[in-house]
Amino acid sequence: MHALRLTWMESPFWAMASADEREKDLRREHVRADGEERGLITCAQGGDHDAFEQLLRRHQRRVFSLIGHLLRQPAQVEDIAQQVFLKVYLALPRFDFRSAFSTWLYRIVVNECYDQLRRQRAKKSPPMAELTVEELAGLEQLGESAT
Repeated sequence: MHALRLTWMESPFWAMASADEREKDLRREHVRADGEERGLITCAQGGDHDAFEQLLRRHQRRVFSLIGHLLRQPAQVEDIAQQVFLKVYLALPRFDFRSAFSTWLYRIVVNECYDQLRRQRAKKSPPMAELTVEELAGLEQLGESAT
């Protein structure tokens, strides 16, 4: 028979703790989670694919949500997310912990979305027509005759 183990925050006594005690416990939990993420990042930087997968799973929902919000095109969300995750994978060895991983990831997502919007805008704008020398000369003659 397995004994049910509750963490401090899951126990009924946590609700009776003072607000300061609860705040300290939440901060400690946040630090533990940050330390765990730092460990995952370090392992992933060393080539641990399972650690990289865990990192992606932690942030996947926010990445998809941000892409959907920026592009407003649900059909493209998965494609752009895949591009983002590939860029993260390739750039992860250069991540240096100067910022939070989530901040770094956010910038990659935003930049990829902006790149996608630029590509879409470029496809929509009509290409500049190249004129031959003869056509240019004909336009000049038209301009001269109009004056």
